[in-house]
Amino acid sequence: MVDCGWLETTVTPVGPLPPGRIRAEQQVYHSRPLFHLARSTPLAGRALHERLRLLLRYHATYIAPSATATDSVRQIPSRTLTDRVVERVLTEGCVIASTRAKQTSTLDAMDIDHPEGAAENDEQLATELQCLYGTSDHPDKSFRIPHSSFPGDGHGTLTVPGWVLLRAAEILFEEEAHSECETVSSIILATLLKVSFAN
Repeated sequence: MVDCGWLETTVTPVGPLPPGRIRAEQQVYHSRPLFHLARSTPLAGRALHERLRLLLRYHATYIAPSATATDSVRQIPSRTLTDRVVERVLTEGCVIASTRAKQTSTLDAMDIDHPEGAAENDEQLATELQCLYGTSDHPDKSFRIPHSSFPGDGHGTLTVPGWVLLRAAEILFEEEAHSECETVSSIILATLLKVSFAN
């Protein structure tokens, strides 16, 4: 069982009940969690939101309500890129790629809590991610979003590149030699191995 929360992702194996009590095809629904074999990682919802926010800030195209197509700005205004907008892009547009991209550059998967004034680091990371994932042919998607928190300003158009929608969640699966955090896939594998030994 995989529970991806805001601060951490937890994988808890579920063991079958003794044979004969229920039919075999029902065991997955009537099993008991093996909490002593659970594993967790801080790569979860918060990390995903902040990675997506970074990609939107540097790679999405934003057109203000009163602008024309030729007046599009490269970076969306920070007051417009709210948590609600990020959540909407995540739930309505993002998908998990069926194949992993080949790692050709060194990315710091845990570079989430950037210190104040670390705009250059953010820009460098955004550029590296584009070099790594930007060749995807996944279609772009546009969202009509409030221009700001003030009523009456209208709605702007945010166009998100397809590769951002396809690869934003890679932060949950990136393996870094210098990172102490396990990826979601690695804790799933570790949990399965524990179950095999426990049985």
